[in-house]
This record gives sequence, C-alpha cells and structure tokens, in this order.
Amino acid sequence: MDTEAEEIAKHQELMREKALLVTHILSKLTIDLLLSNIPWNPQPYHTSALSGEAWLIKLILGHPDCIRCELGMHQEKNTWQYSTI
Repeated sequence: MDTEAEEIAKHQELMREKALLVTHILSKLTIDLLLSNIPWNPQPYHTSALSGEAWLIKLILGHPDCIRCELGMHQEKNTWQYSTI
C-alpha cells in the first residue's frame, strides 16, 4: 500500500509542478502582451497651449472638422450649447 500511496503522491507533486509551470508561462505571456500595447513615447493628443474659454473660442472660430473631432459634434448644429459650457 505504501508504494501505491507514494506513486499517487509523486503523481500529484508532478501535476502541481506542471500546473505551476503553466501558470508562470501564462502570466509571463499576459504581462508581455499587455506591455507591448503601451506606447513608451506617447504623443500628446492635445497640442494647443490654450485651455478653458480660449480653447473653446479657438474651436468655434477654427476649422469645422476640429470641433467635430474634439467635441464629437458639428459646429453649425450645436452653437447654442457653447454658451452653456
């Protein structure tokens, strides 16, 4: 009986080692994948030195596509909302 119990214990230990190895590999792959999607030298999205009201005025008076890009709406359809901002 001791031999059978020892074999079971050895098998369980081997399975634990394999599970630990697989967990380690998956963890390493996950970390590598997540870090590969992070830009190391990100470029700023907003390049304007203006902020607040000056930034809003620049958007209103500037190119129509800029305001759509920044605020997600077209300039001519939503001019009434700018006074509330």
